[in-house]
Amino acid sequence: AEAPSSYDAVLMMDLIKHLDEPARAVAEAARALKPGGVLVFHTFNRTFEAWLLAVKGIGFVTREGPSNVHSYRMFVTPAELQAAGRACGLEPLDLIGIRPALNAAFASSLLHRRVHPDFTFTLTRSTRVGYLGCMRKPLGEARS
Repeated sequence: AEAPSSYDAVLMMDLIKHLDEPARAVAEAARALKPGGVLVFHTFNRTFEAWLLAVKGIGFVTREGPSNVHSYRMFVTPAELQAAGRACGLEPLDLIGIRPALNAAFASSLLHRRVHPDFTFTLTRSTRVGYLGCMRKPLGEARS
């Protein structure tokens, strides 16, 4: 474990959806953040759309990879993640949706069952598939 209040930022990109106890990881990040430090995260929402794309879609396209890359039961809603942050003193700052760009590379990935090199994601107002966000440890708080 890191010393309390050691970091200006903690990144949890493509991590939370693989953890059995995401609230515990958020609490550890909060403990390790300096006052004013930020936690930046990306994960999938626990919705039908996320299940379809991140579980079934990835399984279909990457048929030669592991069949259990994502587990729907481990997806976390934005409200759950923000509640975990608030419980350890973090202030939610920003949240934006992210999903695959529905373009020719997306279609080619499905058609050829291989991720096209131009496959990309796009930001959106909807958090129904996935989301990016950040939370801040308030200034003047040295929680540990």
